[in-house]
Amino acid sequence: TELHIRLPRIVTMLNPIYLLNNEEVPTEDYLQGSIAHLVFKDAKLSKDNQLIIKSPYASYALDFVENGGVYTITKVETLLK
Repeated sequence: TELHIRLPRIVTMLNPIYLLNNEEVPTEDYLQGSIAHLVFKDAKLSKDNQLIIKSPYASYALDFVENGGVYTITKVETLLK
């Protein structure tokens, strides 16, 4: 499964490390215009998934679910250091 995630470019100012389900890092990470693109090749996905955005400044967890091939964010949480 290849998963493409698009985030606002401003997220890159945090100098983040991205983790999918606490274990996978993106195989591609690039900027295109105002969008930061993350690509996870051979992503191990389940019904409930989480993208962690770790940064020295602030860290976040984005929970998302799959429903018929469409992924929807269900929760965004600030993580404490």
